[in-house]
Amino acid sequence: MRAAYEQQYRGAKDHRSKYDKFQTELDQLAMTLRQVEAYNEQMKGEIAVTRRATYKAEESIMQLEGDKKVQDNLIDKLNEQLKRSQEELALHEAQLDAEH
Repeated sequence: MRAAYEQQYRGAKDHRSKYDKFQTELDQLAMTLRQVEAYNEQMKGEIAVTRRATYKAEESIMQLEGDKKVQDNLIDKLNEQLKRSQEELALHEAQLDAEH
């Protein structure tokens, strides 16, 4: 009877030892999982910030491109006016020279 008890006691002790070992391993895995989940949430936040910054930069670029087109059109108009004015000046100078 005593031998059976000691055998069961050792078996229970071995099971308890294995249980403690597995529980420690499970706790470590749970902690690692929480760390990975926290890191994933942090990355989601950083990705969202980067995405918003990218959209803002794209909007700024589009605005600058629009402003440049307006500026280019204005420069073209001013160049045309300058050319017409130079042609008128040349015509008036030719008329003035012809009168003298």
